[in-house]
Amino acid sequence: MKISQYAKLLPIAALIGVTPVTLLAQNELPTVAIRHISTTYANQGICSLRFGLGKFIGDGDAGEVIIKLKFIDPKGRELLQGELFASLDNSETGRYQEVFLEDPNACLDSSTKVIVLRATAKIGKKKFDLLKLHKLVIDDFKPMAIIIQK
Repeated sequence: MKISQYAKLLPIAALIGVTPVTLLAQNELPTVAIRHISTTYANQGICSLRFGLGKFIGDGDAGEVIIKLKFIDPKGRELLQGELFASLDNSETGRYQEVFLEDPNACLDSSTKVIVLRATAKIGKKKFDLLKLHKLVIDDFKPMAIIIQK
């Protein structure tokens, strides 16, 4: 088939919904990593939880990523819920983003556990469940303590 023949088929492909996005296989979706970076007092009684969301460059487009989190204390009591949003594309600048969850109830100590309730990636009109596909990984990270020597 010549290139001109392919061009004639494009309107038909668009009509039936065959696009590169719909052809994206679930196993081609990149793995997304999440890490808690820090918790800081932002101001006016608000604390800010900083998270990093990323993927490896060259792994493809992860699209619009939404992660719903629940924070619980050591006794299992819910302290807070929130969502993180990031757009992770296949570029040098789009492969990693730092996102924030800010709330008066976000002043949580290090004994707090973070539970991922839901994680999705949306590319075009197609939505992927990152948990079901095992495409969300935890990047365990512990900030270093900074000490001023006397």
